[in-house]
Amino acid sequence: MLKADRSTQIVYRGDMHTATGDPNLGARLRSLRLDQGLSLKAVAEQAAISVPYLSEVERGRKLPALDMLARIANALDTNVTKLLRGLEPYDN
Repeated sequence: MLKADRSTQIVYRGDMHTATGDPNLGARLRSLRLDQGLSLKAVAEQAAISVPYLSEVERGRKLPALDMLARIANALDTNVTKLLRGLEPYDN
Protein backbone atom coordinates (compact mmCIF):
# COMPACT_ATOMS: atom_id res chain seq x y z
CA MET A 1 0.00 0.00 0.00
CA LEU A 2 1.31 3.47 -0.86
CA LYS A 3 0.42 6.65 0.94
CA ALA A 4 1.26 10.24 0.04
CA ASP A 5 2.27 13.00 2.37
CA ARG A 6 0.88 16.05 0.59
CA SER A 7 3.08 18.45 2.55
CA THR A 8 6.26 17.01 1.06
CA GLN A 9 4.88 15.36 -2.10
CA ILE A 10 6.81 12.20 -1.24
CA VAL A 11 5.13 8.83 -1.13
CA TYR A 12 6.29 6.18 1.32
CA ARG A 13 5.46 2.52 1.33
CA GLY A 14 2.78 1.64 3.88
CA ASP A 15 4.03 -1.88 4.55
CA MET A 16 6.57 -2.70 7.23
CA HIS A 17 9.60 -2.58 4.92
CA THR A 18 10.58 -1.01 1.63
CA ALA A 19 11.90 -2.95 -1.33
CA THR A 20 15.45 -2.53 0.01
CA GLY A 21 14.52 -3.98 3.41
CA ASP A 22 14.60 -0.66 5.26
CA PRO A 23 11.75 -0.11 7.69
CA ASN A 24 9.13 2.40 6.66
CA LEU A 25 8.59 5.62 8.55
CA GLY A 26 5.98 4.18 10.92
CA ALA A 27 8.09 1.14 11.75
CA ARG A 28 11.08 3.39 12.32
CA LEU A 29 9.11 5.61 14.70
CA ARG A 30 7.83 2.60 16.64
CA SER A 31 11.31 1.13 16.88
CA LEU A 32 12.76 4.39 18.20
CA ARG A 33 9.95 4.74 20.72
CA LEU A 34 10.30 1.19 22.00
CA ASP A 35 14.11 1.42 22.13
CA GLN A 36 13.71 4.41 24.44
CA GLY A 37 11.14 2.62 26.57
CA LEU A 38 8.49 5.23 25.81
CA SER A 39 4.76 4.62 25.63
CA LEU A 40 2.54 5.83 22.82
CA LYS A 41 0.91 8.15 25.35
CA ALA A 42 4.23 9.71 26.43
CA VAL A 43 5.34 10.43 22.86
CA ALA A 44 1.89 11.65 21.80
CA GLU A 45 1.70 14.04 24.76
CA GLN A 46 5.19 15.39 24.10
CA ALA A 47 4.37 15.86 20.39
CA ALA A 48 0.92 17.35 21.15
CA ILE A 49 -0.94 14.78 19.05
CA SER A 50 -3.49 12.11 19.94
CA VAL A 51 -2.50 8.59 20.90
CA PRO A 52 -4.75 7.04 18.21
CA TYR A 53 -3.19 9.25 15.54
CA LEU A 54 0.36 8.32 16.57
CA SER A 55 -0.64 4.66 16.55
CA GLU A 56 -1.98 5.05 13.00
CA VAL A 57 1.29 6.70 11.95
CA GLU A 58 3.32 3.86 13.46
CA ARG A 59 1.19 1.28 11.64
CA GLY A 60 1.71 3.06 8.31
CA ARG A 61 -1.94 3.99 7.95
CA LYS A 62 -1.38 7.77 8.25
CA LEU A 63 1.46 10.06 7.31
CA PRO A 64 1.97 13.18 9.37
CA ALA A 65 2.49 16.62 7.90
CA LEU A 66 6.05 17.84 8.12
CA ASP A 67 5.46 20.05 11.17
CA MET A 68 3.81 17.16 13.01
CA LEU A 69 6.64 14.83 12.02
CA ALA A 70 9.08 17.36 13.45
CA ARG A 71 7.19 17.33 16.77
CA ILE A 72 7.24 13.52 16.85
CA ALA A 73 10.94 13.52 16.03
CA ASN A 74 11.60 15.99 18.83
CA ALA A 75 9.64 13.80 21.27
CA LEU A 76 11.90 10.90 20.23
CA ASP A 77 15.05 13.02 20.64
CA THR A 78 15.91 12.96 16.94
CA ASN A 79 15.19 15.06 13.86
CA VAL A 80 13.25 14.72 10.62
CA THR A 81 16.39 14.25 8.52
CA LYS A 82 17.46 11.23 10.55
CA LEU A 83 13.93 9.79 10.48
CA LEU A 84 13.65 10.02 6.70
CA ARG A 85 17.23 9.03 5.85
CA GLY A 86 17.26 5.82 3.86
CA LEU A 87 13.52 5.61 3.31
CA GLU A 88 12.67 4.85 -0.26
CA PRO A 89 10.56 7.54 -1.97
CA TYR A 90 8.11 6.53 -4.63
CA ASP A 91 7.94 8.67 -7.76
CA ASN A 92 4.56 8.93 -9.48
